Amino acid sequence: MSSGKYVLGRKAFEAISAVEGLKLSSAGKKRVSSASSGKISTHKVRLETVRAYKT
Repeated sequence: MSSGKYVLGRKAFEAISAVEGLKLSSAGKKRVSSASSGKISTHKVRLETVRAYKT
């Protein structure tokens, strides 16, 4: 039985975003690159993502 939860890879996410007319900013690309490289902890990735979307 499926849990109903899915994880999209970077290419799939980019393709869906392009269809929706969304583009990742240069700061967003930098965050994704840092998170993917493993240079920063998952906790810090989460904090930076939350900070980026707070208004």
